[in-house]
Amino acid sequence: MKNNKGMALITTLILSLAALAVISAVLYMLNSATQISGIQKRYQNSLMAARGAAGYIIDSIFQDNEDSVCGSGGCTTGKSFTLNNIVTDYNVDVKVLNKNYDPSNDFYIYSFRVTSTSKHNTKEKSIIEFVYKLQ
Repeated sequence: MKNNKGMALITTLILSLAALAVISAVLYMLNSATQISGIQKRYQNSLMAARGAAGYIIDSIFQDNEDSVCGSGGCTTGKSFTLNNIVTDYNVDVKVLNKNYDPSNDFYIYSFRVTSTSKHNTKEKSIIEFVYKLQ
């Protein structure tokens, strides 16, 4: 009779430890999923800020307003500028990677790199590059 009580105690302890391990694993996975979801949301916000800046650049160039977006002298290859006035919570840095004119077909090709970084968390960042053809 004495051995059965000891076995019941050991079995209960082992099952309790197994249940604790399962609960700990579930809590860890929930915490990890929450962190990943937050990271993804912050990246999406940063990406939307960069896309908004890209749209602003394209609209300005399309309306023949190159100086208003790139500053005096227009969008020349290698020029860098900021668009912090159009996105409030992000620092938006833009670099003109290339600007070419094709005289035979009468069009310009622009390529830009837009970097969007959160003002509150510098790890929250996205970089997009795009090419725009204007005839």
